[in-house]
Amino acid sequence: MAINQEFKNYIDRICYDYRVSQAEVAQQSGLNPTYLSQIMNGKRPFTEKTKDKIEFAFPTPSYNQNVENSVVHGNVHQDNRKYYSDSPDVLKAQIDTLERAIHDKEEQVRTLTEQVRTLTEQVRTLTSSLAKKDEQISKLIEKIK
Repeated sequence: MAINQEFKNYIDRICYDYRVSQAEVAQQSGLNPTYLSQIMNGKRPFTEKTKDKIEFAFPTPSYNQNVENSVVHGNVHQDNRKYYSDSPDVLKAQIDTLERAIHDKEEQVRTLTEQVRTLTEQVRTLTSSLAKKDEQISKLIEKIK
């Protein structure tokens, strides 16, 4: 299987724009880092599903649009936007990523808050039950004396 140079360039751009490693791209996209490496090295096929996962985790203009918007110098495609970390596309993508992270954290807080409420109620129930048992023990001790 041939190495997909355009895909490699796409991943390199994400690494540069988001200041993340290839492994972090894989992990945040829900992919195994080894699997992503195998795709980049032509050992595994590149699929639309993989592309969709990466684009969801790292919003940028679409993969094909990246290639079409590139400036061509000889046979080399070069997208000059990747050199400007404050470009609107990069900033928008970073904002989207941060908003998703905030949403995820808020959801985690809601879940943990509900768990704390449940555990608090269980503690109250057990404390009440324990108080009743202590009362029964005290009555039995009084009968024994």
